[in-house]
Amino acid sequence: GTQNLEKYKRLGVKEVWFWIDNSLEIYILIDNLYKRNNYSFNLPKLEDKLLTKYIAQSLNSNPRTLEKSFLEELQ
Repeated sequence: GTQNLEKYKRLGVKEVWFWIDNSLEIYILIDNLYKRNNYSFNLPKLEDKLLTKYIAQSLNSNPRTLEKSFLEELQ
C-alpha cells in the first residue's frame, strides 16, 4: 500500500497507482513528495474515478463490451 511510497521514491518512480478498498488512488511525485492526484500525469485523460469504474466493472463484465464503452468515454 501507500507505506511503500518511500521505496518507489528511492527508485525514482514518478507515478504510483494503488487499488485500495475497491478504489484507485493515483500518487504523483512532486518536489520529492508523493501527492494524491485525481488524474494520471502520464495519461492525463485518465481520471481515477473513471478507472475505478471500469476496473470494478471488469470483474463482472465482458471485456470487449467494456473496452468499447471505455474508449467512447475517453473521447
